[in-house]
Amino acid sequence: MRRRLVVTAAVGVALALTATAGCGSSGRQGGTGVTSTGTEVRATGVARAGAESVSTSALVDGVTAFGHDLYAEMAAKAGSGNIVISPLSIAVAMSMARAGAGGVTASEIDAALHFPVSSRDAAMNALTQDLATRDSAPPRDTPSSTSPSVDPAAGSSWSPQPPILTVANGLFVQQGQQIGAPFLHTIAADYGSGVRTVNFGSPSATQQINAWVQKQTAGRIDKLFDSLDPSTRLVLANAVYLKAAWMVPFMQGATENASFTKADGSTVDVATMHETTGLGYATNDHWQAVEIPYAGNTLAMWVILPSGSTPLDDLLTLPTLSAIRSGLKPSEVSLSLPRWDSATDLNLEPALQQLGVHAAFTPSANFSGIAPDLFITKAVHRANITVDEWGTEAAAVTGLAFASSARMPQITVRVDHPFAFAIVQKQTGAVVFEGSVADPSATDRQ
Repeated sequence: MRRRLVVTAAVGVALALTATAGCGSSGRQGGTGVTSTGTEVRATGVARAGAESVSTSALVDGVTAFGHDLYAEMAAKAGSGNIVISPLSIAVAMSMARAGAGGVTASEIDAALHFPVSSRDAAMNALTQDLATRDSAPPRDTPSSTSPSVDPAAGSSWSPQPPILTVANGLFVQQGQQIGAPFLHTIAADYGSGVRTVNFGSPSATQQINAWVQKQTAGRIDKLFDSLDPSTRLVLANAVYLKAAWMVPFMQGATENASFTKADGSTVDVATMHETTGLGYATNDHWQAVEIPYAGNTLAMWVILPSGSTPLDDLLTLPTLSAIRSGLKPSEVSLSLPRWDSATDLNLEPALQQLGVHAAFTPSANFSGIAPDLFITKAVHRANITVDEWGTEAAAVTGLAFASSARMPQITVRVDHPFAFAIVQKQTGAVVFEGSVADPSATDRQ
């Protein structure tokens, strides 16, 4: 008789992304010029590089370590609130910026993001292509494979679609801004992106970027930036979208309200799903973990429940996640798991600075590989996740806005009291008209 393990799981949730067959084209080609197609600028003759024979293990470990560092930084400030982030999205965006960085700016990014000492761009290309199942997120009105109108409890068949996981990159550049050709080559070859030209002096630039975000996240995230300063010269963005049905769904009829104890000791009733089935299970003195596979068995969610007073951020360290990965054993598990739907909007600048990224946010930043005198003025991350009986849908977007430290200082002149005027010939200074205005609303002309 098999031993039944009872796990009431609710907190410390991590997505374990096991790579699926990737999409993308092969062949790293030469070429350092640029070409313009519509509003998108690309390196001439550069196709997306293939992902063959490139190790991603050091990069994966680095992204995992960075994810824990960022989570711990957020948790210390957020208290007991829900948190959802995509370390992958932030790492890809910062890696793109790193491709044009040098000096202290580059070394600080490498240290904070735990980037490998070599082949970072090639490894990021291999990892993202291996993870991605298609080039772009589906339209928002596409029927969801995670919430069909069947209930396994009623004997209905369950035929989930394979998971969708997309990773999209975008660069938006001020019209007329020159971008380094080697940087464009790297962005095209290793990140599959060109550069879209916009006018940051117009609100339409923010609208265009937000429209891109909506498309790449299937409408789950409607904006990256609320607004952008007209002095912005470049925005670098990454979007990650996931929609995945469980390999075996929870029985909808078994969901019922159950008590959930919050960090402060108070309790709340939440809709809780129940299932007894064969799942991967690992445990030690500090935690117990359950692996819930998605359809196709290439992606899974690890639900990690602390034991005793173990802090939640200890559950997401590289050693803990490695121990879970090696310790999972097939077991008969009776699982009680709340449904949840949460979102996080994060100003990345203070968090990254706390982790050691300082120069990138100052006028002394070195992003000379992109363009001279650039520095990061905004760093934003938005993420959300929905988990129910049928599966998971999640989206994240990361945006870095750059301005030029060489720009002229902005001076505000508000003409809101009596003033004088003169119409002159610029070359000689000859006054053609002059006068003053004491009341612009008065009509003196007869």
